Amino acid sequence: MPINDKDLMQGIKDLYGVLNVKSFGAKGDGVTDDTAAFIAARNEVVRLIGTFSSENGLRRGNITLYIPSGTYLIKMGKALMDDSFAGTAMGFSVIGAGRMITRIVFDPPDTNQYLFYNRDNWNQIHVSDIEFQSKKVTNNFFYSYSSGRSHGMEFERCHFGGKWGYGFHLEGTNTNSEILWYKCGFSGEWNKAFYIPASASDQFVNYDFISCQFEVSKGDFIDAQKGGSINVIGGSLLYYPGATEGGTFFKLGVGGGDHNYGAMRFSCIGARIELVKSTSKLVQCEWKSGIVTFMNIDTGTQSYQSDKNWIHASFSSNGDSFPNIVFDNCVLQGRHEYKYTFTSFQRSENITYRNCSILQHNSPEQFINLVNASGFNDGGVPQISFEKCNGLSNTTQSKYVFDTELNWSRTTTGKTTKRVVSINTANNALPYNAYPTEDVYIPLGAIITKVSIYMSPGTVTSNIPGWNFKLQTSEVIPTVLASADPVNGDTRKGFNTQQDQFFICDSDAKRHLVLVASSGVNQIKKGYCLVEYIG
Repeated sequence: MPINDKDLMQGIKDLYGVLNVKSFGAKGDGVTDDTAAFIAARNEVVRLIGTFSSENGLRRGNITLYIPSGTYLIKMGKALMDDSFAGTAMGFSVIGAGRMITRIVFDPPDTNQYLFYNRDNWNQIHVSDIEFQSKKVTNNFFYSYSSGRSHGMEFERCHFGGKWGYGFHLEGTNTNSEILWYKCGFSGEWNKAFYIPASASDQFVNYDFISCQFEVSKGDFIDAQKGGSINVIGGSLLYYPGATEGGTFFKLGVGGGDHNYGAMRFSCIGARIELVKSTSKLVQCEWKSGIVTFMNIDTGTQSYQSDKNWIHASFSSNGDSFPNIVFDNCVLQGRHEYKYTFTSFQRSENITYRNCSILQHNSPEQFINLVNASGFNDGGVPQISFEKCNGLSNTTQSKYVFDTELNWSRTTTGKTTKRVVSINTANNALPYNAYPTEDVYIPLGAIITKVSIYMSPGTVTSNIPGWNFKLQTSEVIPTVLASADPVNGDTRKGFNTQQDQFFICDSDAKRHLVLVASSGVNQIKKGYCLVEYIG
């Protein structure tokens, strides 16, 4: 006896706990209004969950809603999840046939509608392999209010395109935590893809975006107005090249006030990022503590067509202090801004740029934009460390030394370390009369504490008169920081000049150091010119 479609669908539901939206009358032809079918399927999910076992007050979900290939038109909010369920359910899956295979078009006539609406009823939600499209920016995708029960959600291989207001809007007094996005794409026009308003709890934590693409014409990607523990791993973030409005990829604590020791931890690792307009920003952060880490990100692909003075990252102490901030092994364009007040020395900053390429500037003070929001008393200026960084990628960039503790001498209780730079030609050779100079730019404001010029005895095999090396500044009348003659006047005995200094490099001419060989130096020989500085 043949089995009809209705019996087959009922058998699958009974055997596997799977509901097929087409068994409720959905057509998926892109023309028919399938709203009623989705609401009927949603109501059946709610009915069935009421029959399942309960653990600690939570009903076991045990239900999967399957949406086959096709395009489904939905014209009413809450069609996939609403707040009609009186209890709390644990476990519910909505699964399509694949991204760009199963498509839901959300087009309600009313504004401010949500396709999924969860008010502390559902946790352990799984949505995968579906494309969601919206027709206007007043539509929203997912709302969740939690007072401690809604958490544990996964969105995998989904795409969100068209025009949207909020993608994921979280509110409540506790949890709404443990949410994963894996290989999800965001395109089109947005207000905010992920949004936690200032009215929400500090205890919303653990959000992971893995291999996601946020490639849009406008809108903010992540706006967490309070705290949160957020990871962005891999993926691509950009605003369309022709976009005029742009937005900010990451807003942390903007307008959120104090966080009452809630979690404040953000990391972005291995992402490709394009910043094509002055209105495109990587991050705006107003956290007063916590951790902000960018590692192995590349923001420089559009530097060839962008203004070097655009502010692409902004951090504000809000009159208190900054979080720990690290940019590690990154390619960065534009400028980074730090806003502070005279009270911003509440605690010592830990702000570090390590192994970074600063594409459009040749010194840290050009790259960093400092704003004293109080307008007086500079003691709260942040100290910013640059370690093994470099600037403009051109033939002379190796002469610009980035390693510095920027603002160490301006801030209250500044800390710094000694650094050493070597001035020589290839293979540690000193200059000679055919190419008599080698130069370097050490950081502005650095203090030179010692100069060493050395050549081993026996390097020159005969006593040649007239050999001398000078390290001097590039001032109109150069300051000679060290002058090196052979030991006992005999070039065979080499050079060993150790000159202590306390020389402040407070101008470009003073920080531009030149090692000069006298006209008598007629051979290329291995030697060392080492400049020790703090700052």
